[in-house]
Amino acid sequence: MFKLLVPIPKEIFIAVSGGIDSMVVLDFCMMMKKQITVLTFDHGTEFGKISTEFVTDFCDKKGISLIQGKIQSNIDWLHKSKEEIWRFCRYEFFKQNSNPNNKIITAHHLNDAIETWIFTSLHGNPFLIPPKRDNFIRPFLTSEKELFVQWAKNKKVPYLNDPSNNDSRYMRNLIRNEIVPNALRVNPGLPKVIRKKYLELIQNENS
Repeated sequence: MFKLLVPIPKEIFIAVSGGIDSMVVLDFCMMMKKQITVLTFDHGTEFGKISTEFVTDFCDKKGISLIQGKIQSNIDWLHKSKEEIWRFCRYEFFKQNSNPNNKIITAHHLNDAIETWIFTSLHGNPFLIPPKRDNFIRPFLTSEKELFVQWAKNKKVPYLNDPSNNDSRYMRNLIRNEIVPNALRVNPGLPKVIRKKYLELIQNENS
């Protein structure tokens, strides 16, 4: 069972891509009998269309409210990577299509937090993905990826695998697939270090 870093309210929006992480979070919140609206965003890729159809079909079958978004094809920002553009447009969609009084859950987990911390450290500014910011909450930041894998297996949660996750031309994938394994060779306790930072952060906020 997941240990939530921050509580999940009764009425929520969930960012769902169709991948294992967000589908497990959706399944978990369904089990918790939450009132859910799913937000899904098509990045304009071949997989984006497939994942949107997958999430739409799942929500239709389960009777879950769904709001869809799609990136505008005319976006062309100089000096910005595809990852940066996709992230900006995705989050703008989330903000514009959610109720400011309700929370939006993203499926970030401990492995994501480690990747982000390493990436930002290499740029001279170590950064932790915030558990709470604006109306976004990330309750699963102290849960390792393996918990999501086991949940999906045990609960038979359907999900898609994005083939681009193996493409190390994208910086996030390069860090995940090549740098993190070597960082864990240097310090196998890195997940414990990052988890402890989060627990201290929440403790300080509540004190």
